[in-house]
Amino acid sequence: MFRIIQSNDTDTLIDHLIEHYKNATAPTLGLSVFSPFTVIVPSMVLGDWLGKTIATKVGISTLFMSEFWGKYQWQMTQKVLEQDAKIYPNDAISVPEVAVLSASIMKWRIFGYLSGEIKARQRAILDDPDDVLHFLLKPLYDKDAGVIVEQRLWQVCDELSRVYVRYLTHRPHWLLAWAKGHSLGDDVQAMMNDKARFEKAFSTLRPSPDEVEEADDDSEFPQWLQDHYLALERLLGKLWHELFGQTYLYREQLEQRFWQALSGERGKQVETLAKDALPKCLYLFTVQQIPQVELDFLKRFSLYRDVVLFHFNPSRLFWADIVDKNWLLTQQIINPDSVYLKDYGHGLLSRLGKESRETFAMLADMTGGADSDEWQIVWQDEFVSHLTGEQGEKYSVLNGLKQDILMLSGEQTTQSLSTELFKALQGDDLSPLADKSRPKTALPLQDTSRSLSIHACHSLKRQLEIARLMIAKYLNEDDDRQLSDVVVLLPDVAVAEDLIRSVFPSGAGVDGLTLPIKITGTTDKAIDELVFAISGFYTLLGDASARFYAEDVYEWLLTPALYESFGLSFEQMKKGCDLLTQAGFRRGFDEMHLQNTLAPQDHDFRYSFSYALDRIVLGFLSPSEMPSHALHPFSHAQNGLKEAVLPLLGISLSDEPIIGALTSIYQGLADNRLALERVDYVDRLLGDIEHQVINRYFALHHQSIAMRAIFNTKNAIMASLRANKWYDSHTGKESAKPTGGDIKLSLKFVLKSLSDSVKAQAISAEPAQVITFARFGALRSIPFGLTVMLDMNLASFPRQDKAVRLDLMKAGLNRRGDRYNEDDDNGAFLDALLCTRDRVLIFYNGISADGQTVLLPASPVGELIEFLKTDALWQVPDDANIFGDNTDNSGQSLANVLPNLLESYLTTYHAPTAFDHGVFYQNPSVARDTGGDDELYRYLNEQITQNKHNYNKSLPPPPLWCRVREVLDNPRHSKVRTVTLPSQAELTNFARFMTYNLSADNQDPDNFINKLAQAFNIPNGQEQLSSVLQVVKYPVKVYLKGKVNLAKDDDVINRDEPLVLDKLGEYGLHELFISLASLGVFDDDSFSGLDQDNLLNSIQKLIDNSTDETQREKLQAFMALYYDDVIPAGVPRLSLPAQELQKFFDKVQNFQETLQKTWKKLQLSNEKDNELYGIFEKLQTKLSALNYSSWVTPSSDDTVSLKFGEFYYQLSAKVSDETHDIWLNILPKRANAYHLLACFAQHLCWQLTLNDHIEQKISLWQFYKPWESASPYKEKSLFIFKPVDKTLAKLWLVNLIAIFEYGKQTPLAFNIADVFDCFTNGITYLPNWLAKESKFGKKYTPLDSSHHPYWQFVLQDSDPKKSFEHTLPIMESLIETMNQHLKILD
Repeated sequence: MFRIIQSNDTDTLIDHLIEHYKNATAPTLGLSVFSPFTVIVPSMVLGDWLGKTIATKVGISTLFMSEFWGKYQWQMTQKVLEQDAKIYPNDAISVPEVAVLSASIMKWRIFGYLSGEIKARQRAILDDPDDVLHFLLKPLYDKDAGVIVEQRLWQVCDELSRVYVRYLTHRPHWLLAWAKGHSLGDDVQAMMNDKARFEKAFSTLRPSPDEVEEADDDSEFPQWLQDHYLALERLLGKLWHELFGQTYLYREQLEQRFWQALSGERGKQVETLAKDALPKCLYLFTVQQIPQVELDFLKRFSLYRDVVLFHFNPSRLFWADIVDKNWLLTQQIINPDSVYLKDYGHGLLSRLGKESRETFAMLADMTGGADSDEWQIVWQDEFVSHLTGEQGEKYSVLNGLKQDILMLSGEQTTQSLSTELFKALQGDDLSPLADKSRPKTALPLQDTSRSLSIHACHSLKRQLEIARLMIAKYLNEDDDRQLSDVVVLLPDVAVAEDLIRSVFPSGAGVDGLTLPIKITGTTDKAIDELVFAISGFYTLLGDASARFYAEDVYEWLLTPALYESFGLSFEQMKKGCDLLTQAGFRRGFDEMHLQNTLAPQDHDFRYSFSYALDRIVLGFLSPSEMPSHALHPFSHAQNGLKEAVLPLLGISLSDEPIIGALTSIYQGLADNRLALERVDYVDRLLGDIEHQVINRYFALHHQSIAMRAIFNTKNAIMASLRANKWYDSHTGKESAKPTGGDIKLSLKFVLKSLSDSVKAQAISAEPAQVITFARFGALRSIPFGLTVMLDMNLASFPRQDKAVRLDLMKAGLNRRGDRYNEDDDNGAFLDALLCTRDRVLIFYNGISADGQTVLLPASPVGELIEFLKTDALWQVPDDANIFGDNTDNSGQSLANVLPNLLESYLTTYHAPTAFDHGVFYQNPSVARDTGGDDELYRYLNEQITQNKHNYNKSLPPPPLWCRVREVLDNPRHSKVRTVTLPSQAELTNFARFMTYNLSADNQDPDNFINKLAQAFNIPNGQEQLSSVLQVVKYPVKVYLKGKVNLAKDDDVINRDEPLVLDKLGEYGLHELFISLASLGVFDDDSFSGLDQDNLLNSIQKLIDNSTDETQREKLQAFMALYYDDVIPAGVPRLSLPAQELQKFFDKVQNFQETLQKTWKKLQLSNEKDNELYGIFEKLQTKLSALNYSSWVTPSSDDTVSLKFGEFYYQLSAKVSDETHDIWLNILPKRANAYHLLACFAQHLCWQLTLNDHIEQKISLWQFYKPWESASPYKEKSLFIFKPVDKTLAKLWLVNLIAIFEYGKQTPLAFNIADVFDCFTNGITYLPNWLAKESKFGKKYTPLDSSHHPYWQFVLQDSDPKKSFEHTLPIMESLIETMNQHLKILD
């Protein structure tokens, strides 16, 4: 018997399911909970929810199980045929462990077949339009490349497999015909003719004369479209017959044997055993959509076992024949005789319930002949009134809507829906406005968000913010409400996941509330990460187009699943990435990989992953500043560079785990570099993935949920392969042949299939004890107290079916039971309304991004509004007294205005932000005027607006946005500064301290500096001189550091290796030359005779032939730059150093010539009392020397201690060594105020080094480029600093430190260039400080300008010129002292 228990309430269906559970399993509940009970469900989500709900209602955990129909049907077939095999072993048909013809198997087989055909006869297929495959492959051909793109072919195979899977349930007779080799060309032509005749009869769009001429007599289909579908039929038939025909016939044989066993055709003994193997009753719960072929199976199965369907039906009346209301209205005009018996019934059911209506119609069709001797069908109605039920539900718009769809008696409906329409206005007693043939819904206006409301916002984020407030309000209204009573539905929850988590964080939100959530229907991030980590071993290097960029590699390395597999923390792997960056990694895996994209003569691989790792390993094993040939004792090419590795310095023993992990990862990448394109049997490739990557590198994850998901997917694929491989062996035939498992694919597509299948294992969507977020359709038929629908935009919902070029079903009319995305989503929307107990909130983006255009909601929302406007019963209280004395036309007046008010009543337009003015304040009310319909409209609109405002008062914005609004509203707050600038008095006081400290009046420095430190909070400490000097170069960065996040200058890194020497690289290279020159590397006479075109090889020969160890070390120091990341990659690696070295030699020679000319002038003048004469007299030996080391004094890091009483500070700076009294410097920079001040600071530190035998220390500073700005130093590039008294040097450095420490606490508004000009030139217009853009004319504001964003943040509305002038005096003592000890050559 087939029993259908139908109800409009899911809880009622569950109660009846529990009764069947008790009766079917055991006589008492105590025993029944230990008996298994299986129910067929449309989704495992519903199954999980059913299990928990039944356990809750029963009060104890049960053995309730839920299954999908397809899997359960296959299991029943296995059980029956196993019994058959016991009786007839020689004629047995064994059933594979899983169903044959899965989507993945079909896709792989089609791809393998087509790939073979393309390889064997591509040109013949493309040139022959009559070839069956021409139709499919011609559009995939890339004319430019001359090939059929493999990725496009894979996508087409995926589309074909989905089409065939759909036909298994919706067009099985097609597949059977194709399997037997029959053509369906005539059937397809008939389908097209039927569709054309239907469209001609009922379509409002008439064809044009041209289209009529182009069409056949019996068809209005254009000829090209007919040819398309006929060619498609030949293609689908050929592929199915050749690849899956025999398998499908075997599947049909299984079903035929199943029925033979149950019907007794195989004997009474087989029949008895088969029935005993099956459940006594088959239960199905709320199946919303069921194909006809499955329903036919159930109908036939009910002859042998009872079938009970718990059917969710929103209406108690027969509604299988209702049609779309809009379509009906159109047809009544153009074809009145054809549709006079049709009815649209209920507007929402006809428009949104197509899927459920067709299911109901198919169930109703089974009733015909049901009471015959063969089989029976029983309908059991268990409908519940939403207004008079025992649940005490409130009368509301939502309950009235559900009751209206249920269509109970008119008396009950009218009574229930006429209670609270104008309760908020002026009364309780309502009287009907008009008599309707069918009772209609009345709407209470007292609370716009009590049961059904629509909310128009500016963005999804704003929707989430408002929904959060309303959810909190809903939960607080009733202590019995739980978080699990709330569901939030979206069209695409995966896309919005990050935004959802930002508004609903794991802890307390900005409103102080903790609202935990569960986002369902999205892949677990742990699964995503693990799949990404495993795939990286193949994809990062295996694809032919893979560039192996550092940023891509770092993203992979920083995946938790990867670094945790090697026992590392995030911080450790981050350091590993930093080490690779320091070692120069930019692009490419190793030499072999890079050679694919480089010129044949280019053997430069310094910026590859392999070379960077070599540097790190050598830096750990044998740190040295010299290049090592230990790892690369060879040359790449004849007369080429002999490769070596420059160890990366700074590696510590604690880095050993990081280095070990990186080397293991390198080995894994190298082992699998060619695997991605390898073609092999699918089962072998899956085994390789498991053994060569998963077991080797991810053993720590073997017991994780994510890894179990991967293994479950892999095992499912293997089972499907086995099921399809030797299907003939299940029939016992000797001529078994492989039909499915002999599939060969490239690992690239196997990996993609595995990844897609694993990711499809979404997080379970059953409601937990938290708020549930899910996509529409994932939670159908599950009741909730509050349903929130987000992102209900016209373009987002419902989903539209993609234009499927290869779907033959499109050639004909839709058949009952055909499934489409639009119908699914419309049905899910209607179900969400009907299954909600208390309240429905619908959100959409009602305003465009520009704030000007009003946008429409999704079409189902529009249908809902339209239904309520046109089909609702509007009533007014007898004592409303809103018409004054004129009550004769009161009912008519209200009937005229209410439909226009409805959209305003339902829809609330929200402010774009949580701190908008409209959130906090109500617009002034319009004065009440009762004179006619217009006055009535204005009055009711005012009441609606007031009701909305009153409700919004119960949704207070979070405290954060209240404070923001307070700042915006209160002018006093607008003047509150984010940063407090020091007053002029404070700066003047600080400047006095600075001046006095360097004056002759400071006779007790210890005491004074202690006072200075106390007055301005100058702490003891230690610092690099270069860091302290930052307060002179960029005072704003010194102040903001640690207070706000500043963008780093190196945030944007070039992805590719450098191919030209930029300014920064040139500076670094010349600094290296200067350092090498000071060490005497270039002093050897042989150096000047080297071949400048092949400098590297010449130096290498010198090293190989030299017996002087000192000379070898110096030459090797120069060689090191070829293996560092200073020189650009490629050909410049060999030629550029020689070019730049020659520039350096020229600079040194110019320096030497300048000094020699000056000395000659001094000698001729015979001015021995001249201060310069004494300096140059000391330089005589250097002036006559030819060695470069004589012109560049070596320098090294040293520490200077500054102690005055309790004040103690240490400065680290690079200074000359103790053996020199003259410090010669060449700087690859332009002379300017900052660089000059920095040189003087270094000069002072040098004065304080421990070399008491030298009384006078002089330093000369030669800049590459002369002073540029207008000043006394313009066009000057050589500067001399005279000896400075040690005490004065200490006090000057203390002043610099004091400005640095004070600048960290207080913003100092100045830049050194204008400060210097003010004191040397006496300028007042501050050209750099007030500049709005760079002097180079770029759209760029330099950091030393007050218009830079950093300075704008600090200065705000302060006058930058005055702020500069107030700060200027603190620098005076520093500049003045420097100028006193500075000499400039004319």
